[in-house]
Amino acid sequence: DNILGVVAFTLAIGVALANGTPDQISQSQAAVTTANDAVTRLVRNLLWATPVGIASLIAAQIAAACQPLTMLSSLSRFILVYLTGLALHSCVVLPLMMTIATRNTCSPFRTMVGALPAVTTAFATDSSSASLPVMLECAETTLDIQPRIARFVIPLGSTVNMNGTALYEAMAVIFLAQAHGRELGISEMAIVAATASLAAVGAAAIPSAGLVTMVMVLEAVGMDEYINDLALLLACDWLLDRCRTAVNVLGDIFTCAIVDNLAKGSKQTALASTVQHLPSVELSENMTQLEHVH
Repeated sequence: DNILGVVAFTLAIGVALANGTPDQISQSQAAVTTANDAVTRLVRNLLWATPVGIASLIAAQIAAACQPLTMLSSLSRFILVYLTGLALHSCVVLPLMMTIATRNTCSPFRTMVGALPAVTTAFATDSSSASLPVMLECAETTLDIQPRIARFVIPLGSTVNMNGTALYEAMAVIFLAQAHGRELGISEMAIVAATASLAAVGAAAIPSAGLVTMVMVLEAVGMDEYINDLALLLACDWLLDRCRTAVNVLGDIFTCAIVDNLAKGSKQTALASTVQHLPSVELSENMTQLEHVH
């Protein structure tokens, strides 16, 4: 549980090994490389057993339930509600945000159509990082976004802008609370919303990373005894993770388009202001010259 202690110990070991003799350093590198290869082979073997293990966890959770059919029905409703939330966020919240931020000078429909290749890639690969080249191509080529803005906003957004993940973690915690008959108050709901947003920012841009950070949200509201119930969500996470990754990518492109529109607007405003002040500057210079003549 003491992750900070593990990190500090690892750093101390690294510094100590780096200060050794060249022979000691080469031996340490060989030992670390051998251990890394062994762990890689171990993980590869475990991956072959992962489907059986996940199926066993899900079957155990369903069998332990008093009413398995009721639980499956509740899980189906959770999936439906979550997909509806993603659709509302993509088709209502993001376009409305763009309309307000750009004062209706940027078309949400054009942005959404231009982002389709990146969204499709995100859904297929289940990874924001894998979709990064396609996102940059859509932004720069299809949507005519300035490269300096696209190459800054999109990589940053693919790391910290996790709209779908934040929604998933908050709704999953509420679902688990309702499944166990626990009522969350207003303060606890606020904690869930804030913690889910922060946990989503810290989630890696890899498949199913939201399930790992969801433990933080459960612990924040005192629901850590329900961590084992996350196995239920593994049954449908392969689909939900692809959907939320697609929404994350769409949000990144919308944000990039908004920033580009605001940057172009500020540049045009500055240019118009400069042109507007040019005649008055020239007139004042002419008046000064006439005064010197008289």
